[in-house]
This record gives sequence, structure tokens and C-alpha cells, in this order.
Amino acid sequence: MLKKLFQPLIGTLLSFAVCTTSFAEIGMTEHTDELTDYVHSIEKGQYLVLGNYNGEDILWRCVDKDSNGALMLSDKIISLKPYDANGLYTSGSHGIGDDSGEQRQAKGSNHWADSNLRAWLNSSATSGKVEWPCGNAPITSAVYQNKNAYADEQGFLKNFSAMEMSAIKTVSIPQIPNDYKYTRAEKGFSTGIKEYKQNYGNIADETTSDRFFLLNYEQAYKTYVAFKDYYYNAIPTKAALEKSQFSTATVEDLTLGSGKPWAYWLRTPAPNNGAQVRIIAGDNKVMAADAYTGYIGVRPAFYLNLSSAQFIAGTGTETDPFFVEERAKAKAEIGTEPVTSVQSVVNSKGDSELTIKKDVKITIGETEVKVGDKTYIMDVAPYIQPESNSTLVPLRFVAIALYADAADTNTNVVEWNADTKTATINANGKLINFTEGSGEMVSGGKVMVMANNVKAEITNGRMFIPFRELGRALGIEVEWDNISKTATYKAG
Repeated sequence: MLKKLFQPLIGTLLSFAVCTTSFAEIGMTEHTDELTDYVHSIEKGQYLVLGNYNGEDILWRCVDKDSNGALMLSDKIISLKPYDANGLYTSGSHGIGDDSGEQRQAKGSNHWADSNLRAWLNSSATSGKVEWPCGNAPITSAVYQNKNAYADEQGFLKNFSAMEMSAIKTVSIPQIPNDYKYTRAEKGFSTGIKEYKQNYGNIADETTSDRFFLLNYEQAYKTYVAFKDYYYNAIPTKAALEKSQFSTATVEDLTLGSGKPWAYWLRTPAPNNGAQVRIIAGDNKVMAADAYTGYIGVRPAFYLNLSSAQFIAGTGTETDPFFVEERAKAKAEIGTEPVTSVQSVVNSKGDSELTIKKDVKITIGETEVKVGDKTYIMDVAPYIQPESNSTLVPLRFVAIALYADAADTNTNVVEWNADTKTATINANGKLINFTEGSGEMVSGGKVMVMANNVKAEITNGRMFIPFRELGRALGIEVEWDNISKTATYKAG
């Protein structure tokens, strides 16, 4: 499965930056409209937060600055995934090689351009709709031990807001096709890191246009020179370990586990074998793994575009990173402590019901919430969950719907538990719980199955809950206008 390719990482001094921290998407403090201390540049070694994957904000660090700008590397391994699945569809790289692609058909392809991992990292498709250029999707039967397939997962770009996407450059990056397409004699390919560094300009004669990508050998080498053990000391996130179907694995002297460094993919192919891809697997250890191996880590990279997105100035450290302005405002809108009493908008109606004094209206795809004759703005719009045909609203909606006219406009009504991914709403002392991925809610201590198999879910780093089910828990009448796609909580 693994071919050991020890190489010393030595050379010239260059540097880079990566970052990841975790903010509860709704658990923030006091709102301010004067978030104007913008970041105009980022230096090697500084951190920022961008995007949210599996309920965890992604921290990135700047590891280099080159002609494309600031190169950002994810601080942690965000997932464990195969680089490419096996398969017999041969119109792409699976049909190329001295053996007519037989190794790639059996164990996946090491050709970055049509790899599954590249396709997923650069797709904004919904679940199960990512297009696989090689024709061989990463389905369960096509990956090692049938584990960590991701053909049904939404594209990675779905985890970023529009403003966050504007901070990610699309760049042309060099690729090595490996010696199945060009012979070593023609292109000077060498497995030695010194020779590799010297010949890289001759070898990398293919390019791809990407937003997100994996480091190549040269970029990993620069990371080593600039930050020493940072290049290999990659630790999987908690969610990466929880989501993985591999509970244990070993690579050389590394053992998969919480708080321990783990191996991660490069986009560089290993020579002489169309299925093997270079991986970083410890201090001064560059190895190779078959592309369809599902327990190797994914540590994405991108080039930062500061001219399009507005970042708020922290100090750029790991514990105080930069982050997008819209995230700062979202964090500022709802506090983390529950209210102990309801003010002017909601009236108590016994143990199980509440009444609202004004109609509350939302429209699919629009960020406006109308409470009576007043209009309030959410930072994200409600949408219809395809699987259940049900309207989902962001947690920010709860504070607006129930407390828009309250004297304290920052009334705290929602708590967020990042470990269990559970939102708790406190409505006049009645607690209502929604958990990501669950088809049940808990209202006043009672478990209730939600209609139409609707489930609360995290989209683009924000928790969304079912509009109708929240109304049911509160005892509020709900109306739906199918023509205007407008949902209403009726006053009463």
C-alpha cells in the first residue's frame, strides 16, 4: 500500500502562512456597526479564518508569498479522503500509461488534473452532484476497504460565503504529469529532492486553473525551510477523525489519533507508478500512497485575494486571526447566554404555546424578515431543503422573529454547543433543541419527530432549522404562500 520514499527536505529559505480557528456561528456578543479596521496585507506566518467545514471554522496560515500572492495552507488536516478512486472508465488518465492505465484502474490515478480530490475541492455542487472529470466517482466500491468515499458529499466550495469566495484567487498552478506521459530522459525527472528542486521548472510543464489545491513537492519544501517541523506536524481536526470510517491506521511511525500529527496528500505524483501519490508522513519523510487510500489527510491551500474581501484586523496570530467582516457582524448579532424572560413581542400562553403580536414573514432566497410593518435583515437567506421540501431558516431569524421589538435588541435567545452541534432556543423559559442531522427536536423536554423527515443542518458554516417545526414547538400558526414562496408566523 505504501512505498517509502525518504528524502531530506533541504534548500533555500522561503516561508508561508496557514490558519484555522472555530467560532460558534451564532454565539457572539454585542453588535457594532464600526468594523472598519481592515487588513490590507498579510505576512508569512500570519493566520486568518475562512470557511467552515463539518461545523468547524477553517484556520489558514500564510506559508509563502510568490508571484500569485499570499499562499495560505490549512493549519490542520480537515478531512481524510482518497486522492482518486479506482475505475475502468478510461477516457481520462485511467487509460494512460505504460500498462495502458491498469494500475490507475485498480488503485486510482495520481494525475492531479482529473483527480477526484481536485474536482471536489473546486466544486460548488450540491450533495451528490459533483462532476468527476475522469469519469470514476469516489463511490464506496471504488476506494480502499470501501471506506471514506465522498461521491455523495457536496462540493468543498459550498462551505464558503460569497464574500469568502471573493477572497480566494483562481490561479494557474504547475503540475507534473509523471513519467507515464513524459519520460524521465525527456524531462529530467528525479526522485531526489535536490535534483527535483533544480529540475522543477523543466518537469512541471502542465498547468491547471484552481481555487483550492494541494501543495506540491516544491511548496512543501519551502514550508519546511521556513517553518521547520510545521510542514509535517499536521493534526487532523476533531471532525476529520469523527467523520472518518478508519478508526485507526499507521503510516511509518505515525499513528492516526486525536492530537497526533498525521500523513497528508501532496498533489505531486510518485514516479514509475501511475497510482501512487506523494505524501508527507513525518519529519523528513516523504512517502507515497495509492491514490484510492482513504485514510490520508487533506490539507488544502489557496492564494489570498485581499482586494475583493474585507478582513477585520485582529493580530493575525493563531489565537487572534484575521476574519471576514461579514463573519464579525454575524458573530456580533446574537449573544451566547439564554434569556430568562420574554419582553414585548412574545406573550406566554400556558406551558406549551406562545403568541406573537405581529405577523412575521420570510421569503425563500431573501434576507429580509418582516415583523409587522418593520423590516429586518439577516446575513443569510432561508432556503428549501430538497430532501424534505421544507423551509429552513438561520438561527439569527429566531432573535428577530421573537424579540425584534424588545427593548434590549441584543436579547440573547440562543445557545450553541459546538461539540454536539446543538442549538438551544430559550423562549420564555421554554427550551427547544435542534441538533444538526437529526430528524427530531426536543421541546420543553419532550422529543418530537419532525415532519417530512426534515433535519436541521449546517450550511456555509451557519446552523439552519425548520421554520414550520419551530412554529409547532412554539404553538404558533404557520402559513405558506407557494406562489411568492413566503412563510408566515401568524399573530394571535
